[in-house]
Formats: sequence, structure tokens, C-alpha cells
Amino acid sequence: MLKKFRKVYGISLLIFFVYVLLLMKRVENVSLNNLIIIVLCIINIVSGFVSCIKAMCTSISYFLKIALFSTFIFGIFIYFILCYYLEVSNISYFLLIVIFTTIWTFLSTFSENKIGTLSNSILAVIVGISLQANSFIWSEKELTLLKSNVSSSIIEGELASYKVQELTINKVLFPLFVMTTIGALACAYKEYWLEKNKDKLNKLKEDYKKVSKNL
Repeated sequence: MLKKFRKVYGISLLIFFVYVLLLMKRVENVSLNNLIIIVLCIINIVSGFVSCIKAMCTSISYFLKIALFSTFIFGIFIYFILCYYLEVSNISYFLLIVIFTTIWTFLSTFSENKIGTLSNSILAVIVGISLQANSFIWSEKELTLLKSNVSSSIIEGELASYKVQELTINKVLFPLFVMTTIGALACAYKEYWLEKNKDKLNKLKEDYKKVSKNL
């Protein structure tokens, strides 16, 4: 099954490049062009993702690479869909965080539970430390600047520059922190739910086996 999706992925990727490089200019209808590109992108992204599911669900390194990449690609795709079809010109930063977090949480709970939990925990710790380190580094720079013998106008300009740089880095790291923290909580709740409903799930499996045998 996965081999078929790999073939679909390869073929759709080839068709996409052929269309963009050779055929797109011949189609005068802009809406049709956009629709074709969107359909090809959907087929390519979904087939590529499905072909990597097994690796993503059974390996921490593959999960981190595939899930992060898939979250970014699907998130950006949803972003452009909202902008283009719903005519939303300005999507807020926090809405983007919600989109990315929803996709990431789904992928985390979809994978094998230990893989999802450990991957989220590793990333959450790394990102959390990075956020704290970023604030500490810029605070030290500000303190050093305030102690230096330079004019107040220069200090004000440098402090403003430091704040902008600190905020830029934090705005990149913060969504990752939210994603991984909620992802870890979702995996923990999944483990709790599976343990709590273990007997019911085992009974459902037995009933399914009986039905399958009768068919």
C-alpha cells in the first residue's frame, strides 16, 4: 500500500514540475491555473506524507523530521487557502499558532504513543531552554550597554534594536513551544485514555475478530 503512495508521490511531483515549467503559461485562466496547482499540491503532499507514515510512527528521528516538515507544509497550505478563498488579508500570528498546533497535536497522537510523548518532551525542553537563554543573552547585552559610557540617544537606539531582535527570535520559538507542550499533554492524555478503556478496547477487538471470521 505504501509503495503505491510512493509511486503516486513521484508521479504527482513530476506532473507538478512539468505543468509549472511547461504548461502553466499556456493556460490563460488564472483561476483554473490556481486550482490545478492546488490539486497537484494536495495530491503530492498527502501521498508523500502517507508514504512516510510507517517511519514517522516508529522512529523518534523520523517523527521529528517528518512531523515538523508536514506541520509547516500543511500549515502554510491552510494559511494560503484561508487567504485566497476566504479573502482574509491579514491572519493573526496567534491564529497561525492555532493552525500549526492543531496539525502537530494530531500527528503526535497519531504516532506510536511513546514516540509522540518522547519527541514532544525533547523538543519542549530544547525550545524552553532556548527561550530562556535568548531572554538571558539579550538582558546581559542590555545591562552591559547601560553600564557603558555612551550617550543616552545611542543607548536608546541600541536598546530598541536589542528588543526587536529578542522579540523576533521569541516569535519563532514560541509557536514551537506551544506546539510541543500541547502535543506532549495530548500524548499523555491518550496514554491515560487507552489505559482507562483497555478492557473495552480489548472487547471491541475480540468482537471484531468474531465478525471477521463469520464474514
